[in-house]
Amino acid sequence: MSLQKLRVILRHKSEKELIDEIADLYKKFDAVKRYYKASLLNDDEDVFNFSMAKIEKAMQPKFTADAYLPTYKIAEAKKAISEYKKVSSNDHGIARLMLFYVEVCINIINEHDYIEKVWSSGISTFEAVIKFIKQMDLGVDMRESIEKVIRLPNEHNEMNYALARIYERTIIKD
Repeated sequence: MSLQKLRVILRHKSEKELIDEIADLYKKFDAVKRYYKASLLNDDEDVFNFSMAKIEKAMQPKFTADAYLPTYKIAEAKKAISEYKKVSSNDHGIARLMLFYVEVCINIINEHDYIEKVWSSGISTFEAVIKFIKQMDLGVDMRESIEKVIRLPNEHNEMNYALARIYERTIIKD
């Protein structure tokens, strides 16, 4: 069913029917509960923690007999960030979640050596979060968190240098 067709059907329902339908969805689906908690109550801490857990789970190493290095569900982790953006209007939370993902990538690289997909994903997400922080004018508030990620112990200093260069290029500093 298309969104347009759904809208036509919903327009023919009474206010009570719509309320009952939303309440039913709320009871049946945790995603609907998280959405309403974040959007109506401006309380997205549960949604934030849920998203962090999804990222951690997706970024657990998967070992196979035919591969030397583990694999990771990068797309699934990034989807958790996208889903959080859809339900939360908390720009700080969005930036924190993206920085958390970069931290996870750095930890993976430290533990399992250089894995190009993880490296590239961490760098591109860092670039995106820095642009987002600048766009939303969160630089002063997020400065400490950004610098913490840049200073994370990293056996592969090239990543630290790359993150620092990206940060310096954007001139978020005071």
